[in-house]
Amino acid sequence: MNKKKDIYPKNRIPLPDNYKKIYEKVYKENRDGTGLANYMSQKMEAWGHTMIEENFKNKANHKTLEIGAGNLNHLKYVKNNFQYDVIEPSKFFYENSSNLKRVKNVYSDIAEIKDEDKYDRIISIMVLEHILDLPTLLNNAQKILKNGGIFQASVPCQGEISFYLGWRLTTGLSFFLKHGLNWGKIMEFEHVNSLSEIQNELKKVFKIVKIKRSILPFFLKKKHFSFYAYLECSNTYVK
Repeated sequence: MNKKKDIYPKNRIPLPDNYKKIYEKVYKENRDGTGLANYMSQKMEAWGHTMIEENFKNKANHKTLEIGAGNLNHLKYVKNNFQYDVIEPSKFFYENSSNLKRVKNVYSDIAEIKDEDKYDRIISIMVLEHILDLPTLLNNAQKILKNGGIFQASVPCQGEISFYLGWRLTTGLSFFLKHGLNWGKIMEFEHVNSLSEIQNELKKVFKIVKIKRSILPFFLKKKHFSFYAYLECSNTYVK
């Protein structure tokens, strides 16, 4: 197992057997917002979806690719009718989604997309923290992004205090009361990249042109005082 955090590809810490038995069901419930704690979590994550669309100005006649589309919940924030393709390896997330009819192409891996199939915009919402080989994903994304296109990502502030306390007191507490287990095990398994690691890898491939942080009602937009961050990049390759 890789020990240094900045070595890619990374390895996941294996889930104990009692977590494996309920993982798929529990994780889908979390993504669907099933239950009070999961509903609250999805409401908080809405900031990330909103930032993606509020900061995208060129909405006419373009192609968008979403990396890690999950249950296709971002489409409710998308008002314009344009080509929308997605990458999602887990079919169980989206196969019963009513938004599937709005998607032109569904891919299970970014490597399936030809380099000549260029996109005006590539987005990801609460995804980059999960990617084991983040450098390869970002380099592949750069190859299929048009000149003048943008890469937008919303991510949790993994590795910072407020995000840690946020899930501990919501989803983590609910999971413990229902299953008697530690949600932290799921988080360790799923969130392999911190916010700072994601920023560092983005800088190697793109030019970061905008960073915004969500704000808590009683704190400033500073490190350790935000749940989520929005990162916007141009497709200028940094050699």
